[in-house]
Amino acid sequence: MGMAGVALPAALGSSLVACTPALNWRVVQDPDGFWRALFPQKPVEFSREISLPTGQRLALTLWAVRMDLLQLSVGVAQPTGGQRWRPEDYPALISALRQARVATIGASTSVAATGIQQDRPSEPNFLSGVADAQVPPALGGRRFDRLLATGRIPTDPQGGTAAARLWAEHRPFPQRIVEALAIGPDTAEVRAVAEEFLAGFAAGG
Repeated sequence: MGMAGVALPAALGSSLVACTPALNWRVVQDPDGFWRALFPQKPVEFSREISLPTGQRLALTLWAVRMDLLQLSVGVAQPTGGQRWRPEDYPALISALRQARVATIGASTSVAATGIQQDRPSEPNFLSGVADAQVPPALGGRRFDRLLATGRIPTDPQGGTAAARLWAEHRPFPQRIVEALAIGPDTAEVRAVAEEFLAGFAAGG
């Protein structure tokens, strides 16, 4: 799927034949307590190293499912080779992850937003003093970065493609970035599943 793409194992495939209420949704919890997510079936866990457009390499652990052409995943990215990220590194890292994800669908348009999660006011804001990542201490919560992009995805080995949509959310933590990602055809059925998946994603314990 391109640079830093989520090329899921073939064994993950299943059919998206039911409407959203009929899917077998379940809550999946990160073993380290950094995130929890609502998946429509049991995800498969696997790890790999990825390269960003900047040339940086990250260790990425994914929990992912694939249903027809829809892919849903939560990933935890961490430094490799004994590197350590400084707080001021995070905006550039998240920007590079966004760029890599958009490239997987050859996106023609994308919309990015940065906000503050306010449902956990006791969370530490380790990025609160960083330029381009300001989180006023009085607000609590944690910075998040969201991305919506449109483009095309391959549909068959003969080169067929279909209009596609990509949703992504990135959350920074000390020495890791948590990413929720949905990529699939731009249809009402897929949008409903992807949006329910993202609505059930939470990071921060």
